[in-house]
Amino acid sequence: MVRGTFTSDRPLLISLLIAAIAVLTVIWQILDAVVLAASLAVVIFPLYRIISARSRPGAGAALTCLLVLVAVILFLAFAVSVFLDNRSYIEELIGTVFTWVESAQSASVLSQLSIEQDQAVLFLKSTRDVFSRYVTSLAGQLLFIGFKVVLFFTLLFLFLYKGEVLIQGISRGVPPHATTTWEELKKTGVDTLYAIYVVQGIIVVITFVLALPFFLVLGYGHVLFLATASGIMKLNPVIGPSVIMLVLGIQALSIGDTRGLLLLIFIGYPVVCALPDLLLRPILMGRRTAIHPAIMWVGYFGGILTMGFIGFILGPLILALVARGYPTLIREIRRGSAGEGESSTGAKDDEDRSEPYCADEPSGPP
Repeated sequence: MVRGTFTSDRPLLISLLIAAIAVLTVIWQILDAVVLAASLAVVIFPLYRIISARSRPGAGAALTCLLVLVAVILFLAFAVSVFLDNRSYIEELIGTVFTWVESAQSASVLSQLSIEQDQAVLFLKSTRDVFSRYVTSLAGQLLFIGFKVVLFFTLLFLFLYKGEVLIQGISRGVPPHATTTWEELKKTGVDTLYAIYVVQGIIVVITFVLALPFFLVLGYGHVLFLATASGIMKLNPVIGPSVIMLVLGIQALSIGDTRGLLLLIFIGYPVVCALPDLLLRPILMGRRTAIHPAIMWVGYFGGILTMGFIGFILGPLILALVARGYPTLIREIRRGSAGEGESSTGAKDDEDRSEPYCADEPSGPP
C-alpha cells in the first residue's frame, strides 16, 4: 500500500528536510566548493575507476585530484598569458571607450538613446571603481580563497574515495517502495551533471569557432585574441563575451564605423553570444538527460539568477530531478491506490462468500 507507506514516511521526510536546511545554513559560505567538488567527482568518476584499477583506491583518488589540479593550473596559466600578452590592446580599447563617452561626439548619439552623457560617464567610472574594489577585495580574501581551494580538493578526494560507500549507504536507507524512484533520480542526476560539464566545454569550443570568422570579417585585428577571449569568458555564466561585443560596439561608434556596429548588433551578439546559450545549450543538455530543452533552459538561467555562480549546476539539476521524479512518484502512488482498491474489493468478496444465504423470514407466528 504505497499511499499509506508514504504517509507513514512523512515524519522521516520532514526530519530529513529540516536536517538538510540546517546543513545548508552551516555550510552556506563554502557551498560553492562543496557543490563543485561533489558534481565534479560524479563526472570524473569513470577516470578514477580507470586509475584505481591499476593502483589502490586511495592512490587512485589522489592521482585523479592531481590531474584535475594540473588541468586547472594549465588553463589558468593559458588564460592569464592570453590577456597579459594583449594587455596594451585591452588598455587601448578601454581608453577608447572612456574617450568617446566623454567626447562631444557621443552626446548626440546618447541623446537619441535617451541617455544623458553625464550619466554614461558616471556609470563607466562607477563600473571601473566597482571592478577595482572587487579585485582589491579578492586580494584581501586570498587566505579564505586558499582555504576554499584546499577544501575543494579535499572534498573531491573524499567523494572519489568514499563516494560509492556513501551512495550505497543512502540506497540501503531508501524504503523498498521508493527504490524505483531513487534509481531513476540517481540516473537523472548523473546524466544531468555530465550534461552540465560536458556541454559547458562544448559551448566554449563552439563559441571560439563561431567567433573566429566573425572577428575576421569585422576587420579590427587581434582575431585570435578576441576569439580566444570570447571562449574563455563563456566560462562565466553571468557576463560571457557580451562585454567584448559592447566594448567593440563603442569603438565602432567612436570611429564612425557603421558597418562594424551593424555586424556587432545583428551578427556578433546573436550568433557568438546568444546562440550557444539560448539554443544549443538547452538542446544538448536535454538530449543527454532526455528532458525537454525548455526545462533545462529555465533551470540554467533561473539557477544563475537566484543562486549565482553555483546556480548553473544546481538550477538544471534540481529541475531535472523534479521533472523526472514527480511522474515516477505519481505513478507509484496510483499503482498503490489501484492495489488498495483490488485488495479491498477482494476482501469484500471474501466476506460476502463467507456469509450464509438466508431467505427473508415472515414476521409473526406461523
